[in-house]
Amino acid sequence: MARTSWLEERLSRQVEGPPVKRYRGTGAASLEEEQTLVGVIDAPEDQREVLASYGIDMDLAAFSREAERWVGCLFSEEVASLLEDLYATGEIPFLFEAAPSLGEVEWLERQAEGERVRPVLELRAYRTPAPAERLAKLAEGVVRGKSS
Repeated sequence: MARTSWLEERLSRQVEGPPVKRYRGTGAASLEEEQTLVGVIDAPEDQREVLASYGIDMDLAAFSREAERWVGCLFSEEVASLLEDLYATGEIPFLFEAAPSLGEVEWLERQAEGERVRPVLELRAYRTPAPAERLAKLAEGVVRGKSS
């Protein structure tokens, strides 16, 4: 009988939204951001802590030795924007790609249909990139909705 890995067990949990990362603010205040993007980072395996220090949620990430990159990294929109700026100025040497997660696209599609409560999904949906065709269809609907 095959043993389920810790990550596989965690990814199969039912959740009511994307993971939320808490960042320490000034004083006693803290900031919470939904991790709605998922991506990959071209960084060595020993850079996990460095990547986390940039605000990347590495809790569900795994290093792919075959691709020599981190996969399943979660980002908030704000962190992804900051990383783009840091990479453009050379302040961070790691190339990354991030896109909306399947779970986030599912939510956006349901919102477009009038739903107001996030669906309960497996955590896996927030670690899986949304297919390009669903992103395109969603973008098309957003553009059409704005022009109507």
